[in-house]
Amino acid sequence: MENLNYTVIYEQAEEGNWGAYVPDLPVCCGGAATREELEVLMREAIEIHIEDLKAQGLPVPPPGSAAVVLEAAGYPVVLEQTESGTWSAHSVDLPVFATGKTLEDVRLNIAEGIGVWMEETRKDGMEIPAPSVVTVADAG
Repeated sequence: MENLNYTVIYEQAEEGNWGAYVPDLPVCCGGAATREELEVLMREAIEIHIEDLKAQGLPVPPPGSAAVVLEAAGYPVVLEQTESGTWSAHSVDLPVFATGKTLEDVRLNIAEGIGVWMEETRKDGMEIPAPSVVTVADAG
């Protein structure tokens, strides 16, 4: 199998178990009791997902996502560059999405979006969730 390095987002739940997903491969996700166990499962999941796409004659999306934790807001955000070169970002924990022509644009836009969402949520008297524990790894 060709070596493709996909970004994997690992999140630890309050209960201690772990979940993960691959932004570039929709529906490629998993969960396990430990991070170590989940890393093995995610490598297998990526491999099986790619094999299944090929068996169905479907294109295999190339790796293209990057993930960062925005220091200003403290919430994990997944950044993706489109084929046209523009950028999109979505919060892992919050219903916030942004786009931009450059990486810097999208980072500013998502940080602003998170700030606006938090302000509106506070005004509505709703609780703001704590940021997830997220780590990022390449799997391939």
